[in-house]
Amino acid sequence: MDLKLNEISDNVYYISDATNVGIICEKTYSHLNFYLVDTCGSPDRASDILEILETLAEKFKCKWKLKAIFVTHSHADHISCCAFLKEKTQCQIFCTQEERGNLEKQTYEQAVICGGWPLPELQAPFYQARPVLDAQLIKPESSLLLCDGTKITFIALPGHHFGMTGVLVKTVSGKEVFFAAVSIFDSDRMK
Repeated sequence: MDLKLNEISDNVYYISDATNVGIICEKTYSHLNFYLVDTCGSPDRASDILEILETLAEKFKCKWKLKAIFVTHSHADHISCCAFLKEKTQCQIFCTQEERGNLEKQTYEQAVICGGWPLPELQAPFYQARPVLDAQLIKPESSLLLCDGTKITFIALPGHHFGMTGVLVKTVSGKEVFFAAVSIFDSDRMK
């Protein structure tokens, strides 16, 4: 499957894959900052993500930097590219307290699934991403204001995983985009 860039709103995009990757663009005076929401399920996709960011920056005709990755939850299919992207770009990784331990040691997730040490069949990159150390903590219901006026709010969505969080983006023009990780919403709740 080829990765494809899709525009959602002004300065908000996603890369379509088995696990989509959200992209939030922050335009500064001299360059473009990128913030990702999750990464693809395969570590092989990390270079592809960087190429897509490079192509998007060319559209804006400016230098760019991957500033951060917001981890909605620490299942391998959402974090498989985090370690590579952090090493390559020195970006920061953000997650909730409840997700941090699993981000640092993926065998924790397998212990939850298997009820103990993971079966050999489950000790593969698809199920166990490379560890990411020194993740920065985000608190649900907290917000981050980017220098261009874009507001990012982290919304608690426990259920699919312990400390899962959604990422609500309010653009400068007032449009809102919600990256809901792996969540299902009742239509009555969305009104």
